[in-house]
Amino acid sequence: MEEWQEPDDSPLRVIRSAASRLLKPWSPRGPGDSGLGPALVHAGHALRRIAFRTRGVILVSIGKSGRTWLRVMLDHLGIYIQYTHVGGRLEVPRTLNGRLIHLHRDPRDTIVSAWYQHRKRRGDYSGTLAEFLRDPAMGLEARVGFNLFWAEHVSRSGGLVTSYERLHADTAAELGRIVAFITGAAISEARLGEAVAAGSFARMRALEASGEGARLYGPALAPGDPDDPDTYKTREGRIGAWRTHFSPADAAFADTLLHERDYFRRMRDATA
Repeated sequence: MEEWQEPDDSPLRVIRSAASRLLKPWSPRGPGDSGLGPALVHAGHALRRIAFRTRGVILVSIGKSGRTWLRVMLDHLGIYIQYTHVGGRLEVPRTLNGRLIHLHRDPRDTIVSAWYQHRKRRGDYSGTLAEFLRDPAMGLEARVGFNLFWAEHVSRSGGLVTSYERLHADTAAELGRIVAFITGAAISEARLGEAVAAGSFARMRALEASGEGARLYGPALAPGDPDDPDTYKTREGRIGAWRTHFSPADAAFADTLLHERDYFRRMRDATA
């Protein structure tokens, strides 16, 4: 799916990201949005998150599972952890030492988001959604395998398994559960409410559209083209949006694969 690389908030990647911004600023571009200043703002925020990070807590997820949303809420609370996609690997890297959180999302929804990511934001895939769905390296089978492996591994190892859907159903309660796992302490309802508001879809879309998202989070919260809503990270955010994108044949393909892997029962068991 992706080549193995150091976690995206490692010091090395922060330096690379800042250097990249100097050479090619992320959209949207506006007065004062290029050059050394914004690059240093981005690097400064990223290095702060590293310096004050809760050591030994690592969130593992596959792309498009909602980790930027969760990260914005945790950042608002001053809680910083390590995040990684582990290169899509179905093995535990030796460097992955710590208490694990696995964040997952219905792989049919992540397929749609990932297809838009590759087609619109990155421009490195020219195939149709139907072809992407069936792609052995990036498609549904790879995503199903990733979620099952990591959810079951994290559950067995005493970690926390959560999901985009649980966060949507009761954001404050699930965020509180995640915070308690990270810090070992409860947090007030008032602070949770503030974090939920900070991570609202409308606020994150506004951050992305204004360019502030890029200054804080780099390309993780920047559109590929400010004039094309399909290139935004905050593109849709709905649960079950795959239904409006899949053809009947696509839906049948997904249903068969998910049934063969007993996906939803196994994920419920790991997430409980």
